[in-house]
Amino acid sequence: MLIYIVILLFISSVALNVSYNRISQHNQRFLLNTIFILSIVMITFRSINVGTDYIHHNNSFLASTDLSFFVDSFVGTIFNEPLWYSLFYLINCQGLPITLFWFVYICLVWFFLIRSVPSGSSKLLVCSLFILSYFYYSSYNTSAQVLASILILCSVKEINQHNMIKAILYFVGALLIHKSSLFVIPFFILNYVSISKKWYYWTFAISFFILFMRIDTLLFSKFNEIMMLLDSSSNMSEYNKYFDMESSGLNIFGLAMNYFMIITNITIFIKIHSIDKNKLDIYSQWWAIGIIIYILTFNYAWLFRLSYFFMMSMIIAIPLRFNRKGRANMYTIVILLLCLIYVCKLYNNNDGIVPYEIL
Repeated sequence: MLIYIVILLFISSVALNVSYNRISQHNQRFLLNTIFILSIVMITFRSINVGTDYIHHNNSFLASTDLSFFVDSFVGTIFNEPLWYSLFYLINCQGLPITLFWFVYICLVWFFLIRSVPSGSSKLLVCSLFILSYFYYSSYNTSAQVLASILILCSVKEINQHNMIKAILYFVGALLIHKSSLFVIPFFILNYVSISKKWYYWTFAISFFILFMRIDTLLFSKFNEIMMLLDSSSNMSEYNKYFDMESSGLNIFGLAMNYFMIITNITIFIKIHSIDKNKLDIYSQWWAIGIIIYILTFNYAWLFRLSYFFMMSMIIAIPLRFNRKGRANMYTIVILLLCLIYVCKLYNNNDGIVPYEIL
């Protein structure tokens, strides 16, 4: 765990200094490159024992000896996530190791993460929050969703810049990497419609009520029945596992930490928007929706992953408000709260990344 704590101290120090405008543009570029190199080393060379489901990815990589994921049906091909598995194939067919795949993967993540940053926001701060928010450290079985989520953020940026062709291409790219990107489509309307903060706050409270009253078990069992009715040839019926209730395997302290992380996320959201009289933009609204999904899927480890597409927007929503003067102290509190969430996630180790081992 020590290596993660060292990284936490380094990244949080960078984020705090950015919030106080203590880093020159030249040094920001240097630190951005430093974090990028650190990311490459940590992802590319971590052992097969680090992170859940690594063995599944390794087996999928070794089995990618042909282009069988391209089928006769256009829809079937899309749902086979061809971009993701094409990357497997292109590297494996050359006899190259899976370490190269993860090197290419983190380079793609970083490239599109930089491109997703709106004008006027600090790229260094966005990338720092990407790591502090724990998206970077997620287990290998959510790696495709992380990349797809970043492409969707690129799509939102292009929509805001009125580049609809680029926006569509980014979204199609996300869909071809992970088919659950489809769930995001209805929520693009929030780029044109702003729902009041108070309605999101009320929904946070209602979501907690649903969780405590165990209404979630009834709600998601109905979804499960719908998914089971889907034709397995569509590759969507496999999502029935998302609605299977799973025990977290945590002790009482671990469960308390999970509740603490939810409440801390809500606290950060409220803190960031407390003195902002402007209407919520799509990034803030998606962040709120991510928190709601976070609460409702508390007991569903598979379904929780769908929150990534929405929670990821927090790394843009927070820096967009860093430009407001006189708020440095508030953002210091926000960064410290993110550090607490980071430590809680390390303790619970749901993603199996502790201890870190070199390949």
